[in-house]
Amino acid sequence: MKRAAVLVLAMTLVASFGFAEGQTAAKAQEEIVGTVDSINPIDPARGNDEGSIFVRDSSGKAPSFIINPATIVTDASSGKIESADLSDGDAVKVSYTTTDAGKVANTILRTAKTDKKGVQLLDKIGL
Repeated sequence: MKRAAVLVLAMTLVASFGFAEGQTAAKAQEEIVGTVDSINPIDPARGNDEGSIFVRDSSGKAPSFIINPATIVTDASSGKIESADLSDGDAVKVSYTTTDAGKVANTILRTAKTDKKGVQLLDKIGL
């Protein structure tokens, strides 16, 4: 009886350590506001399910963010768009989470679009 109780206690401890090891702490969501420096959009038709975007902030830094099929890309005036609709110079607000793989973009909001000459076509919204 005593051995059985010790065995049950030992198994419970091992199981609880295994359960705790599988849990990861929730990462805080962060934001950056800036302009698109460069973009490699996702293209599922070609088997490219992951892309990247570099956003230059007001300090001149241009960190990279991972774009995946779960990333929601919207335009302030027209609603949901695709990552391929973004272009260099567009003003954006990126909400992201830092993971082991890198900074993953959760949402990208285009607040101002630029034309091919770099002139912004929309008023900035939500900055």
